[in-house]
Amino acid sequence: MADCKQCGTAFEVTDDDLKFYDKVSPIFNGKKYQIPPPTYCSECRQKRRMAWRGKDYFFRPCSKTGKQCISIYPPDEEMVAYSADAFYASDWTGLEFGRDFDFNRPFFEQFFEFWYSTPKQIANAYNNENCDYIINAHRNKSCYLVDEIDVSRDCYYGYNIQHCESVIKGFYARKSQFCYEVSQVDNCYEVFFGHNIYHSSNCAFVRNCRNCNHCLFCTNLREADYHIFNKRVSKEEFEKAWTHVFSGSDEILEECKAKYAEFLKSHPVPAVIQINTEDCTGDQIADSR
Repeated sequence: MADCKQCGTAFEVTDDDLKFYDKVSPIFNGKKYQIPPPTYCSECRQKRRMAWRGKDYFFRPCSKTGKQCISIYPPDEEMVAYSADAFYASDWTGLEFGRDFDFNRPFFEQFFEFWYSTPKQIANAYNNENCDYIINAHRNKSCYLVDEIDVSRDCYYGYNIQHCESVIKGFYARKSQFCYEVSQVDNCYEVFFGHNIYHSSNCAFVRNCRNCNHCLFCTNLREADYHIFNKRVSKEEFEKAWTHVFSGSDEILEECKAKYAEFLKSHPVPAVIQINTEDCTGDQIADSR
């Protein structure tokens, strides 16, 4: 057992782990460069692997025009960053920032000097309309404070939204419309407070459902219609409950959230999410083999 350098948690490095590190250790010019065993626990290693995805919204001036823009780069970062209009303008080509390579200096030292001195697109966003406050975004209209969004419109406050319309507080949403506070949704319409929902409509407070319609406070359902708390109800019963939940009362909505959270405690959660896959290992995989 070893103690994690980051969090101090004890973790095990098995013989199989050591064999794997030995197997993948690279060989250059006949010499093996042994990969050492980990000094961080698996959770801390995962955090370090994912740290590169950590992004935020910043404001900084365009290095060319001085205009204040939303940016993926911090304002105190000494670099050249252009607004979208300036970056795609025809009055520069990039060749003017060329330089000779100095063989007497380390490559990466020169590379980073070059990288910081050449223009970057300040928000990595283009072909957007009425979308001044989105980043890593392309071909959108009227969206606000979303990161990684493409071909969408009227979407606000989210991350990784693709081909959607009117999705608010969405996280990993695909081809969905009129959804609120959802994560991992695909081909959905009017789904509210949902997680891991596919090909479903008119549902609220749902988790891990497929091809469902008119479901309320449900989980782990397939091909279901008019269900409340995983039980079949009449259309009239459903509409009455739906009207009560969405009466406009914040107090009722908070009560519903608490009631649903308690309901979920007695239902299993899938170990992995795989949709239409064959012979695959891992989580959140779709249409693969």
